[in-house]
Amino acid sequence: IIPLLVTLILVDVIQVHVLLGFSIGCLSALILFWNKISDKIKVISSSFNDGLLPCILVAAVSGLGGVISATPAFDVIRNAIMELPLGGLVKVALSTTLIAGICASGSGGLRMALSLLGKEFLAMGFPPTIIARVAAIASGGLDSMPWNGSIVMIHSLSGVSIKTGYRHVFVLTCLLPILA
Repeated sequence: IIPLLVTLILVDVIQVHVLLGFSIGCLSALILFWNKISDKIKVISSSFNDGLLPCILVAAVSGLGGVISATPAFDVIRNAIMELPLGGLVKVALSTTLIAGICASGSGGLRMALSLLGKEFLAMGFPPTIIARVAAIASGGLDSMPWNGSIVMIHSLSGVSIKTGYRHVFVLTCLLPILA
């Protein structure tokens, strides 16, 4: 529990950079359990490899959202959403959900929706705090698409194909939040 506490205190209380906090937490675990690790090189190597794959998958899929948002098709989608005959907050929610789905990231979709459509949202006359709340809630609707970094990583690490396991993930993380 000490390495976990070290990491939490560094990142949340002292507010060091996340990468540094996690690195120090890992080093503290290595130091504390050094005598209990029989094959040190094998453990360090497999731990590094186990952490590297998720980082690569998440980075690759996150980059996808940036590439998609730079395409002309994204502008067409954005303009079509803004021209829909919907009430203001429904339009905020729908556009944020769709952008989060395209980006496969709730936080990325929220950031993108507010940076790309924020002026249009504010022009609707709603207070910024209400727009932010609606957009934040809506960003969790389609953020777990099959190209989401976490979804790819979970399926990869568990050995379950996305074709086999994604339908359950979709119901729990997309369908139910949208219906709620």
